Order: sequence, then C-alpha cells, then structure tokens
Amino acid sequence: MPETEQQQQDTTSLSMRGGRRAPWPWWAEPASAWGAGTAAGLAVLAGLLRLAGWSVTPPLAWIEPVACAWAGVAAVLTLMRRLPLENAVGGGLTLLILSLMVCALSAHSGIPLGEIEYSPRLGPRVFGLVPLTLPFLWTAVMLTSREAARLILRPWRRDPFYGYYLVTVAAVLTALMAAIIEPYAVQAGHWWLWPKAPERFNWGGAPPGSLVVWLLAATFMLMAATVYLVPKRPIHSSPSLHPVWIWLGLGVWFILGEAGQGLWREVAVGTLIVLVVGALSWRGYQISLAAIIRRAEAAAAAEAEGG
Repeated sequence: MPETEQQQQDTTSLSMRGGRRAPWPWWAEPASAWGAGTAAGLAVLAGLLRLAGWSVTPPLAWIEPVACAWAGVAAVLTLMRRLPLENAVGGGLTLLILSLMVCALSAHSGIPLGEIEYSPRLGPRVFGLVPLTLPFLWTAVMLTSREAARLILRPWRRDPFYGYYLVTVAAVLTALMAAIIEPYAVQAGHWWLWPKAPERFNWGGAPPGSLVVWLLAATFMLMAATVYLVPKRPIHSSPSLHPVWIWLGLGVWFILGEAGQGLWREVAVGTLIVLVVGALSWRGYQISLAAIIRRAEAAAAAEAEGG
C-alpha cells in the first residue's frame, strides 16, 4: 500500500523528534514523491503499450528512452530525502559512469558481460556503442535496489556486518532485475542481442552467465558509490517507499512487455520476483515506522520526566 502524504508528514515529524533533523531541503520530499510516481507511471505505461501490441514507433518512440532516462533521474531525487544534494548526485554519477563503461566495454570487446550488440532504439549511441539512456536505466536499477535493500535489511541494521549485507542484497536485487529485463530487451523491445548466446540454454535470449556478471559488476559499482551513499553522520530520517515504487514500476514494465510476447516462463519468474521484493520492502518499511514511533515515545517520556 503506497504511503499517503499524511503518513509521510507524520513519520517525518516523528523522525525529527526521535533524532537529528534529516539533511533534506523543503522540496526534497515532494520532489522524491513526484519523481518516483512519474517514473513508475511512465514505466507502467510503456509496459501497457507493449502488452497492447502497439508498435513503439513515432509518435510513441520517445516513451521507452524517456522512461529509462527519467527513472535514473528520479532515483537520484529519492536519495535527496536522506542525503545532501552533492552526495545524491555524486552517487548517481558514479553508477552512471561505471555502468556506461561496463556496457561500452562489453559492446566493444565482449568483456565483462559477453559479446553484445545494442540497437539505437533507446536513443543515439555513446561512442557508437551504447544507447545514451541505457546507463540511466542501470543507474536507476542499482540505486533503487540499494534503497529497497535498506528496507529489507531493517531488522539487521545494527549488525556489525550490515554494510556487507547491504551491498550484497542490493547486488542480488540488481541481478534479479537484470533477469526481468533481459527477455524484454532481447525479444520484446529489441534493445540488444547476444550473438553467441546458446540456443537451448539461455534466459530469454541471454546467456545465463550474463546475470552472474551483473551480480559481480553491481557489487563492484555499488561499493564504489558507497562513499557518496552513506551519510557522514548518523541521522534519523523517515523511511520511504519511493525508490521501491521505481523498482516495482520497472519490473511491471518488463513483465507486461514479456506477456505481450507470450514469454510466460519469464513472466511467471518476474512476477514472483516483484511480489517477493515488494512484500519484503513493505515489511521493512513497517518495521522502520515502528522503530521511529518507539524513539519518539521514548524522547517524549524523557522530556516529560525532565519537565
């Protein structure tokens, strides 16, 4: 269930009473909600158009590249609820540049993902290799995977190995989203193809090994961006489902497109992934709210005793 504006205001107030004031400007909350909502909505619209069998040609050809680019921008906007502007932008740019490098190297040399050929359907190609908006999509996937992982791992927030768990779970979520994206990109959207993918043992037209590589690559990229994504001082900010909206919206987009192509095995697996991640994120969100309420009540009790 999406959080309402009143819930956001209440939890924001509670978080400020239970700890230090979060470092966001006044516009961060509405920008996060608006960005996440429009990104998820645009993604679902793109999926519905594919499901309906509408050819994504002018005047609709802009929807998919814009949806990819805006998802990346919106993911950065959601970070501004809990991070300073320079940290949010720095983390986003780090992942954007690294994902561009991974895709470009793979298109040029076949390393690390494998031999892959990108089409121009997602916009002009950078260096003649990678569509301009594709790194924005992978940036959105990794950032929202990390934020979803923060919610999922809420019960283990105080564990001494929490940082390692966070990067690992975020990388796993990135690889799971890659598993949803690949069948769509290869067989529905025709964004890229794998010339040397095995005919029998593949996942939606992609070599299964590419998903393992995305797991490892995402781990490295998320570790590189950690310096920007971790606040320099502890804060108590209200939890948010905004990044999860984007993650789930992207998943629904690709699942709908795969359904339009009759890829029912991939649809079933993708639907299961989306439902499980959504449920775990919601559980973590509820746990976070309960923790904020307990802190606020303890602070109020201490204030009453002191008075």
